[in-house]
Amino acid sequence: MARKPCSLLKEYICPVEATDIRKLVSETKDNYLKMQSQNDFKIGDLVWAKMKNDPFWPAKIASPPTVKGKDYTVKEIQKKKSSMPRKAQHYVWFFGREKYAWILDKNIVPHSEEMLNEVTTKKCRSYSKAIDEIIEASGSIVLNRKHVKKPKNMQKPSQRSDDCSARFFSIPSLQFSVRKPIDVESADVSTAVKEKYRKMKIGFLGLGMMGKRIVKNLLEAGHNVSVWNRTPEKCKESVDAGAHQLLSPADVVSNCDIIFCHVSGPEAVKAIVFGNEGILDGLEKCEVGTKGYVELTSIDVHTSQEIASAITNKGAEYLSAPISGSLSLAEEGLLEVRVAGDVEFFNTCAVYFSAMCSKALYVGFDVGEVTRLNLITKMMKGATTCAALGKSTH
Repeated sequence: MARKPCSLLKEYICPVEATDIRKLVSETKDNYLKMQSQNDFKIGDLVWAKMKNDPFWPAKIASPPTVKGKDYTVKEIQKKKSSMPRKAQHYVWFFGREKYAWILDKNIVPHSEEMLNEVTTKKCRSYSKAIDEIIEASGSIVLNRKHVKKPKNMQKPSQRSDDCSARFFSIPSLQFSVRKPIDVESADVSTAVKEKYRKMKIGFLGLGMMGKRIVKNLLEAGHNVSVWNRTPEKCKESVDAGAHQLLSPADVVSNCDIIFCHVSGPEAVKAIVFGNEGILDGLEKCEVGTKGYVELTSIDVHTSQEIASAITNKGAEYLSAPISGSLSLAEEGLLEVRVAGDVEFFNTCAVYFSAMCSKALYVGFDVGEVTRLNLITKMMKGATTCAALGKSTH
């Protein structure tokens, strides 16, 4: 049966207002940044801008947007929209993220060699891309790119931390504006791009009824898939269909580029990620920035944030993507998935989502948000079912 192409609905973001600058590395550096932020910026100036709960990010001062066909200055837009806070701010373009946002002047500092030399190497792909782009734009030379040492007992960083060496997936409070869904089978995704991603090696952990069906869909779409299951005998059906069986989650990480996981619940996820020969053990042996992990299991917010922190701290990309739908929908490739995490990694996974889902909805960077939305959806479906049963009894 021919399946409908998966549509990827992206929701892009525009922060309303950032918080005050907190410590970047030390109080001395914080004071320096505050003094630097008093500068008057011009369109085209290279800067580092900070959104709420985010570290400073490479950016460029951009022309304010056009409102009803007329170009307005910052002050004119603030007068035009009385609801906008009348504080000094600039419209900036974020390198790597490829989006615009209004940022308060107190959260913008000029680009400098000192800022580059404070950057650590262990960051997500979009941050590394942003660094490369601002270096190219400015002709800067990084004298001493800092490396992050892995502590023996890694503690979970504070969710409000702004230290450059802290985990990077902390996400600002957001407002969303929706764009038209993108059809992965349309001309927007070229044949060459599809073939590129089909050559990547995909790992799949968890071969329950749903997992087996998803793996079958990936194989039928022409992808190279390796599988693992706690009970090895359950891999036979997938192996017969063309998958490769591996001995542990760590082996899957070592042999695959992107790993999908769909197991019974949060405890099973934790065992796979933190356990012996688990995901983290596998990432220890891999080059930073070469692996990606997609969690398809429906888990609670705390668990999602915990594993996201652990995986990104090992230098891998992470997406939270709890799937929604029945086994019959999985057989037809009509599952739905809401996705949170790095938008560039989401784009990379578009071809794989198209093999298993009819719709993939990108909701933002905050991995906890998608868990909350998934819970609300289940509650609404439950309420609808109860209402229908109530009517049938009358």
